[in-house]
Amino acid sequence: MKALKARVRGGRFVVDEPTELPEGTEVELTLVEPQDEHDAEERARLDAALDAGIAAARSGDHADADEFIKGLLARP
Repeated sequence: MKALKARVRGGRFVVDEPTELPEGTEVELTLVEPQDEHDAEERARLDAALDAGIAAARSGDHADADEFIKGLLARP
């Protein structure tokens, strides 16, 4: 059986996708624990890199994505 995903909204479980389960079907819910694949040092470096990228984008210091990709594809 396919797993269903749901989120809590207003204290109720809201399934993210429509289902074709018959009315009254009983389901069992299991909490998904968030998993962070990074240790504290890696997370700090990632956060710093994201902050730097956001600051660069806000200041206009960035390249057009289409032009960047064209440049990559033009490399021998």
